[in-house]
Amino acid sequence: DRTRQRAFRYVNGSNLELPDARGDEFRVLPGRAFWLISREPYRVGTGGVEAQSTRRDAEVALDPGWNQIGNPFDFPVAWTSVVDTAFVERPKSYDASSGRYADLPSPGILAPFEGYFVYSTASRPQVLRLRPHEASPAQIQSGRAGSPYAASAGAGAPPSLASWELCLQARASDAEDACNYFGVNPGAADGYDAQDDRKPPAPPGPWVELGFAHPEWEARRGFYQRDLRAPSAAGHAWQIEVRSQRVGEVEVEALPQPRWPEALEIRLVDLEQGTQFDLSHTSGRLGRYRILSHGPERAYR
Repeated sequence: DRTRQRAFRYVNGSNLELPDARGDEFRVLPGRAFWLISREPYRVGTGGVEAQSTRRDAEVALDPGWNQIGNPFDFPVAWTSVVDTAFVERPKSYDASSGRYADLPSPGILAPFEGYFVYSTASRPQVLRLRPHEASPAQIQSGRAGSPYAASAGAGAPPSLASWELCLQARASDAEDACNYFGVNPGAADGYDAQDDRKPPAPPGPWVELGFAHPEWEARRGFYQRDLRAPSAAGHAWQIEVRSQRVGEVEVEALPQPRWPEALEIRLVDLEQGTQFDLSHTSGRLGRYRILSHGPERAYR
């Protein structure tokens, strides 16, 4: 009954819904994860599900790009138990209460019966191998709580022309993309580095997304929710793209840090209309800008 419960699985760039999915896409296997939407509290049973042996490493199949995975064991496992992470980026978990993703804090604990997203930078399917090592109490304590990525790389330092971040939000009539950060920091590079954060897939349902496109980053090319650059007297230009599930109006709003560099000037250039909009205001507030989204197939720039 879809009015009470719905199940989805992210496969090859789309959230496929049960029972519309074909073949083995919804087969329950150790290491697979699913979206479950329930109108009322619901406990999922594991009877009849194939158990993962603890006598050998677990193997989880990954496609190029984003993959929805789970802990294949019934005990917590540290991300450091993964045999080879050279081709995969750090896992992200989804907080249904806030509607936002969180990075797993070090050492990164994969909890049993929880789902995660990981991004494979490989050009071919790969296998993620996890050792059957239960995380220690100290590891669990240090890696228990993730939080949406909102901390500045220069946290604690007052914002200046050499260190600032700006949050961009996107709102449609039925969806919101809460925060996407760009700015400068002395520890950042103009190309890809660890301070840049790839944007994970939207959950099932109505969606709108805003991010920073980087087709030039080769193995790291893609769509990012955080993009920091090195300070530069000449300034920087960020390529912003907006998409939504449906064609319609989207409002883009800029939110600054609590203390904002007064000399900083930021202009939003609408490449579709050939116009510019000053996001800075002498009152200390930042601006809002409305666009007409083209829908899911074509980005508004």
